[in-house]
Amino acid sequence: MSALPELIDQDHRKRYIADCKRAAALGLSVDAYQTQRADAIARWTKTIRTLMDEHHVDDPVEVLPGIIAGIEEQMRGDAKAAAEVAARVEIQKLLRKATAS
Repeated sequence: MSALPELIDQDHRKRYIADCKRAAALGLSVDAYQTQRADAIARWTKTIRTLMDEHHVDDPVEVLPGIIAGIEEQMRGDAKAAAEVAARVEIQKLLRKATAS
């Protein structure tokens, strides 16, 4: 059985490795990633508390469905906009190719 300090060290290493992978995927340094993550957590905490106050609820789970629905709507809108841009670029390529021939 591992000692508690060893388990804590292992947990810290696992979290650091995960942070390194996420930072690399986003093209950030680990420090920048961790700072951005801490800022995002602070913003979400404030948002959730504000929504809880607005809806007069004590349990954050009660405001999560609205938050998730908003995130889904934003993602759908972003995906649609990205698809339109990609389609426009592809059509322009095809038109250039057709006019060059």
